[in-house]
Amino acid sequence: MRILAVDEIAIRKGHNYLTVVVDFLTGRVVFVGKDRKAKTLKRFFNQLSICQRKKIQAVAMDMWDPFIKAVRDKLPNAKIVFDLFHVVSSFGHVIDKVRNSELRKASKEDKHVYKGSKYLFLKNSRNIRKHSHRRQLKELLALNQVINTVMILKEDPRHIWTYRSRTWANKALKHWCDLALP
Repeated sequence: MRILAVDEIAIRKGHNYLTVVVDFLTGRVVFVGKDRKAKTLKRFFNQLSICQRKKIQAVAMDMWDPFIKAVRDKLPNAKIVFDLFHVVSSFGHVIDKVRNSELRKASKEDKHVYKGSKYLFLKNSRNIRKHSHRRQLKELLALNQVINTVMILKEDPRHIWTYRSRTWANKALKHWCDLALP
């Protein structure tokens, strides 16, 4: 095993989970453990020999802190790769904070443009079908440079995940960071 994928699945309504580890290259399930805790994942890693652990180059997962901790503790040389869905989802929280901040700064006559825009920012721009929503987004982008930048930053991560070349992905990520930092 060189690349692993880790995720959790709910087994009943509520907070009962199983941790699932998959060999990413073969798609084979290699471990299922009770709960979604660091100790659950560590139990799997402890079953591997030191040689097997050293061969693991990367682990794909969501941004669940206990899983991150377990990988860092038990596979210090492995890269942690966050999946696109969770990166974009986390960025949605940033977008909402920026939207609220810019709404508070907006002039009285511009505040109406922000009204009802929360989910408009979270949608993929290609999925905005209503003419009134497209017009509202266009007004917001023309009105506010910060929101304009955030919307560009929102779309770019989707492209980074499509690169097959590590070099091009690194360049795209660096470009994204340059845009994000003031």
